[in-house]
Amino acid sequence: MSKIQMMCGLCNAIFLEDEGVLGTKKQCPECGESISLITPQQVAKQIKKHADRKPLEVREKPADLSTRIYGSLLRVSVSVGILFIVLVVVIAKYSKRTPDITMHKYTELKSGLSHSSVEIRLGREGEELARSDTVLGNVTKYLWRANDGEGTLKVIFVNGKLVSKEQSGLK
Repeated sequence: MSKIQMMCGLCNAIFLEDEGVLGTKKQCPECGESISLITPQQVAKQIKKHADRKPLEVREKPADLSTRIYGSLLRVSVSVGILFIVLVVVIAKYSKRTPDITMHKYTELKSGLSHSSVEIRLGREGEELARSDTVLGNVTKYLWRANDGEGTLKVIFVNGKLVSKEQSGLK
């Protein structure tokens, strides 16, 4: 049986095959690409059949080791950069100092202020201690702690309006 010369379409490796294996699939001995073994006449038929189609994109040779390493390093660098940016944003968001509750802020609180107005004046939300419905309406009690951990401010709201306040240890 005679041998014919074959060429891999991916890596352009040239190798010899028995003429009897034409029409079968074989793997390229160089790159492992699956290759259909066809005769020159079959190639000409395929070219005529697909002449009106757009040409296929030319596949590049597999990247060499240095190109793959460079690509991996680039991906790692981008990932580390994104992680750094996320870390900076998180630190910036959570490192803001909580506004302190002071005697000055306590004296600014007047009867009739809404719950949201009190939170704006104090600079942060309070901790709800109790909530109940009474004959007076909806009664809620809130607590704010000073940053030093010692001072406290307690406020009672009826139907969302300040009716009572007390402080302990504010500076």
